Amino acid sequence: MKQDNNWLIYNLSTDKEFTFDDVINYWLTLFPEIKKKEELEKLLQEISNTNFEKIREYYYSTEKHGEKFLGKYCNNIELVLELERLLAIIHNEYKWVYFFKPIIRTYFEYIYELTQRSEFIHDKNEFMIQILKLAIENLYKIAYRVLILELNIARIESKLVGETPEQRANYFSNILLRNDDYIEKLYMEYNELTRLMDLCMRNFCNYLREIIENTEREEKQLSKKLLDGKHLGKLKSIEFGAGDMHNGGRSVAVLYFDSGVKLIYKPRALDLEVKFGEFIEWLNNQCIPNFYSLKTCRTYTIESAGWVEFIEYKECCEIDEIKRFYYRAGEILCILYTLNARDMHFENIIAEGENPVLIDLETLFHPDLFDINRTETFASTEVLRILNNSVRGIGLLPTQIVNFKSGKVFEIGGLCAEDEQEAPFHSLFVNNYNTDEIKIEYDYAIIKPKSNNPIMKGKRIKSSEYVNEIINGFVNTYKWILKNKNEYIKKVREKFQNCKCRVIFKPTSIYAQLLATSYHPDLLRNSIDRKVFLHRIGLVPYEEEKRIVLSEIEDMLNGDVPYFTTFLNCNSIINSKGEKIEPCYKQTPLDYVIKKIESMNEKDLERQVALINMSYLNKVTYDMGYHTNIRFKTCNNIKKFDKQKFLDIAKKIGDLILEKSIMGKRNGKNERSWIGSIGIDDKFYFITDVGYDLYSGNSGIALFLAFLGAITGSKKYKLAAIEAMVPVISYIENLGKVSNSKINRIGAFSGVCGYFYALFHIGKCLDIKEFLDIVYGKIGILSKAELITENHDIISGLSGTLGVLLSIYDKTAEEKIREELLSICTKILYAINEKSNKCKEGITWGEEGYVGYSHGNAGVTSQLIRLFYINHNSNIIDLIRLSLTYERNMFDKRNNNWRRSLLEDGFSFGWCHGAPGILLSRINLIEKGYHDDYCFEEIKKAIEITKKYAFGKDYCLCHGDIGNLRILYYTAKVLKDEELKISCLATLNEFLDRYFMGRWCNGEFNKIENYGLMTGLSGVGYAFLQFCEYVQMPEILCLE
Repeated sequence: MKQDNNWLIYNLSTDKEFTFDDVINYWLTLFPEIKKKEELEKLLQEISNTNFEKIREYYYSTEKHGEKFLGKYCNNIELVLELERLLAIIHNEYKWVYFFKPIIRTYFEYIYELTQRSEFIHDKNEFMIQILKLAIENLYKIAYRVLILELNIARIESKLVGETPEQRANYFSNILLRNDDYIEKLYMEYNELTRLMDLCMRNFCNYLREIIENTEREEKQLSKKLLDGKHLGKLKSIEFGAGDMHNGGRSVAVLYFDSGVKLIYKPRALDLEVKFGEFIEWLNNQCIPNFYSLKTCRTYTIESAGWVEFIEYKECCEIDEIKRFYYRAGEILCILYTLNARDMHFENIIAEGENPVLIDLETLFHPDLFDINRTETFASTEVLRILNNSVRGIGLLPTQIVNFKSGKVFEIGGLCAEDEQEAPFHSLFVNNYNTDEIKIEYDYAIIKPKSNNPIMKGKRIKSSEYVNEIINGFVNTYKWILKNKNEYIKKVREKFQNCKCRVIFKPTSIYAQLLATSYHPDLLRNSIDRKVFLHRIGLVPYEEEKRIVLSEIEDMLNGDVPYFTTFLNCNSIINSKGEKIEPCYKQTPLDYVIKKIESMNEKDLERQVALINMSYLNKVTYDMGYHTNIRFKTCNNIKKFDKQKFLDIAKKIGDLILEKSIMGKRNGKNERSWIGSIGIDDKFYFITDVGYDLYSGNSGIALFLAFLGAITGSKKYKLAAIEAMVPVISYIENLGKVSNSKINRIGAFSGVCGYFYALFHIGKCLDIKEFLDIVYGKIGILSKAELITENHDIISGLSGTLGVLLSIYDKTAEEKIREELLSICTKILYAINEKSNKCKEGITWGEEGYVGYSHGNAGVTSQLIRLFYINHNSNIIDLIRLSLTYERNMFDKRNNNWRRSLLEDGFSFGWCHGAPGILLSRINLIEKGYHDDYCFEEIKKAIEITKKYAFGKDYCLCHGDIGNLRILYYTAKVLKDEELKISCLATLNEFLDRYFMGRWCNGEFNKIENYGLMTGLSGVGYAFLQFCEYVQMPEILCLE
């Protein structure tokens, strides 16, 4: 390495000289999110209290770790020969073992003497071979990318000898890696790699000694406590890798003894596990009605480590055992909920027949990480806090890791992951391993199922088939705790007050990915480059003490997954070095748990059960109450349509929505949000706050509450509507403030235009000038060309934007604003035209070629005719005709219905996809004066299809009975069809009396929290108010 006054660096891999500015520019490539040097320097300053100038001072003076291992040989010829013998044996399995020889040689005498003097080891020769293999595996994980790179460099530079790729690869392994000069070059060049390998080997030796000496010393106690006095036997082998490495390379280990016994060794005190076992034993003895006794692992602990019995994965023999397994899982879920547990994923539970057995309990009593000093807490943040401390946060229920870039979803829930899965993120795979053309390729690893689900006749039994059993076990345990709350709290305090628990600030997967990437050859030459890279952990958004992030970096710098603990009666954090970081949260973990148990009640039970159900939304096979079994009722008279009855139900819906709302503050104002679920590509439901949109979020809920308030005169509904719009307004007001900001979704239902739609109509409904002024003041941002999306549809794209703008236009008197709105509409029209695709003698939009209203042609034509009605642009009619041609060519005469899309042969029956949406589109056309030879025939056809097939499957606005009724009722009004209108009202009565009231009175709508406009209770309430016709309300389905 070369240095002069210009801070030049000599790079061994490229033989080029670089300035320190080039180093900084290289660092910037490690942070694609950061565009400027100043931003990177600010990150380094905030986390590590350093800057570029300070780093430059010591960038070139780092210790040369390779010098420690080179040219040093053991004087004991017997040890030298023994090491050579063992390496020769291992070389058959690990080709590159000689690269690690200088490191192993340094510590070999220590390992050898440790093994030889122990009387506790069964076969010392076999043990030595096995232990050296474990050490090499650890070193290989750090070094293999460097070795692959260097093998390829040697091939390119013609340093390899041999006629075939295999011979040349063997030359690298057998000759080059045994050449002292070549090894010296690598050890000196990859200075950080050498440091890490030295540290890894030192940690390995220390941990090995700890395991052997602790186990040998405690042999009698282990026999007594874990084996009922059975002889333990001698140690045969050790298996590492049963967990992440923490605290100096320590991980959970499996110990195998010559007696056949297996024990789990954990490198931490297991007081928490011991006390949990005693706590469960106390519960088992309480004679709780309908309570199945629970099993825990037998555990023995000393001050710094502990042993746990090995739980065998056993089959069930009959279905009743499966039912009892999942009932017990519900009991465990409740207990873990009361103890605020975390991280109970599929690797932390074993199905021993009908007993679910937890095997890792270090994350009981997890602190509330949202419990930090804030001047204000947004409602959405409060929702996340509630979810984090609910049954959802435990990890037993369906829990997913999602790669939003690839769309891959990976299930890690403790009661899930029953099938083989593809990992959500790329892993590194070595291809052409035995040749000199070896290379690393990225692919998705296949993860096999673990031992967490019960098995019967060789088949894993899914928890989704036994959700009722889980709920019953949970509810029964919860209700017993309610009745015996004081006694339960007393026992919790008595058992756990002096224990210590782990604190998890970030998912382990984040640390693991960062650590793996930090072993890239470019980062293993210089420790400072790697340390700068590890500052990426500071980019993960989290409100935490700076010293937490610094501790994370220091742990990962040494190859460990960061590890934090806390005492249950303390509110400070302890890092892996034993340093206190305080205070990190307001309440101690024990105080928080006590407070949580004290606040348990029937309402909380209802919410937790709803969250269990919501966790299984994409998995369940049982009826969640969506099927209404209603049929359209054709009649020409109706005995009575009782408006008051529907208004009363709308008020009850409103009251429930208010009761379930979650409050927060923003800029001194109260705001509301709700728990909801977002479906991701039909793969899973993401449970979070409802968001701001019109479809299922605050905007849609507020729209219902506003009209409910206006009709009833109740201030509580009006105020709730306003509070629900506070975060929406904040978002709108910030639009355009950030340079180069883009709006990914601008459409009506899942885009920002839905915010404008709700704000405008609430402003009109409740006579709030401020709301209208915000809309008029900010809507112009949509005129910026870069904000126009590629999406064409109603839900999140161009046609939905057009519908919202036209709705505001229709109800706005100021000419200047109307002109601005029409100007934006003209840009959107141009974009819609440009993005159309010729297909089936007409046009469509998007690769899928959807036909229906929400995503397809029907929705586009409905909004285009509204624009034509205003500007009379004949080009619009041409677009509509071509669009209708495509729709008509997608009509399946055999099935007498419209296909969903080009890619699907199926048929749907909702506003979103299917005949009802087609019907609404045709009614929109004729209402604005468009006529052709087919429209009325299609309307007639769509009415019949809707009446015959579109009822009974769901209750919602989007694709259910209430939405289809609104479409038919709207059709009846436009066509002045009194019989159809009466039939709609008669069917509505059936819907209320035969379906809705029964479900309401039985609490079925509390099974999940679903209050959104298009698929939830707000939409039902909104439609009920529309049918009452107390005031004029916009027809939401066509963005009136």
